[in-house]
Amino acid sequence: MMKPGALLFISLLVASCLSEKNADVAQPGTFVRYFNGGFDENAAAVEQTSDGGFIILSTLEVQQNGTSLPKSKIKLIKTDAFGNLQWSKVHPTHNSEDEFYDQSTPNYIGRNLIVGSDGGYMITGEKISSFGSYPLVLLTDATGSEIRKDTLNLPGRGVALHETATELLMLGYDSRLQAPADKNMMLVSLSKATLDPNWVRQYGDGTGNVALARRLLMNSANQLVWAGTANRATHSDVRIVKSEQNSQRVIFDLPIGLPGSNEFGRDIAPFGFGYAVVGTTTENGSRDIFFQRLNENGSTPPNSKFVLRDDEDDEEGYAITITQDGGLLLLGSFNANNNLDFHLIKINAFGELQWRRIVGSRDNDVGVAVRQARDGGLVILGTTELANIKTVMLLKTDKNGEIQ
Repeated sequence: MMKPGALLFISLLVASCLSEKNADVAQPGTFVRYFNGGFDENAAAVEQTSDGGFIILSTLEVQQNGTSLPKSKIKLIKTDAFGNLQWSKVHPTHNSEDEFYDQSTPNYIGRNLIVGSDGGYMITGEKISSFGSYPLVLLTDATGSEIRKDTLNLPGRGVALHETATELLMLGYDSRLQAPADKNMMLVSLSKATLDPNWVRQYGDGTGNVALARRLLMNSANQLVWAGTANRATHSDVRIVKSEQNSQRVIFDLPIGLPGSNEFGRDIAPFGFGYAVVGTTTENGSRDIFFQRLNENGSTPPNSKFVLRDDEDDEEGYAITITQDGGLLLLGSFNANNNLDFHLIKINAFGELQWRRIVGSRDNDVGVAVRQARDGGLVILGTTELANIKTVMLLKTDKNGEIQ
């Protein structure tokens, strides 16, 4: 199959660099940038900052001389509007090289990030030690310096955040042994001033273990909405949940899917008078990207789903975001000859396909987030490989998904 609207580039021909200290300066407009300090690094989240630049969250796998076990650390990367590196910070902070490589320290993994109302950054993920995995929240200022960090005193991990005027709401997994087996989702309200928990609520309906999409939405009625995948014994369905704040009861908890196929919900965004979910379906035998519109009550209107089918290769749906024209941007993968590229898909305000683009490097590119910049350009964050090292890749196209 020919790649639709294919746009290929070779990594050596674009502004890129393996060493962050010696990064070439990119030109305004479209660009592709690589960030890596010499260790494996997995991209997690990206947002545009008030100065027009970008803040990137990743997890760094630190290994001393290849002889020690990798230790995971949270990393923040700040760029200007053209993708040029301004600074990077690793958390937790360290005072010496020995402390940086210390094998006795816990692992810290960043799962998601939002820009706070004060211009700083709010990060959630997990802290992993010999005692288990615990949800983590890290607050920094606009320079990436730590203001406050805390872990919840219950097993699990955080995957998404939403900020209100007085609190920080965290969506995550609850893995307490005393919890019912089906109550494996949780919402936590944290004080922004202290990160002390105000309340913890568990959710689940017994339809199967859940894999959460990394987005927590709040609608105009101040109700919380999230999505993911309900993994059953025989198949998997998209799952969408709505709840009042600080309520153990949900408004709805709905598995959505076709009988006899697997569907995986990877991301959710507001769309029209409801929501849109992107993910992967197996309804045609292979793995294909699908897009599903949902009403505010969680129901699916007629003709609200379409599948981007490829009979020859598997594709995956990763991320979704709203666009300035009322439409949506989807990010997925395109697998051709066992090489993964980014698949960028534009949906108009009526839920109709506008265009598709394939962008990528010579190596496997796995996307994690997509955003529209304030100048109209489209920003993709993912992980690729350079010199056999996992590397953070930030790519910006024009509004039509093309690199000039």
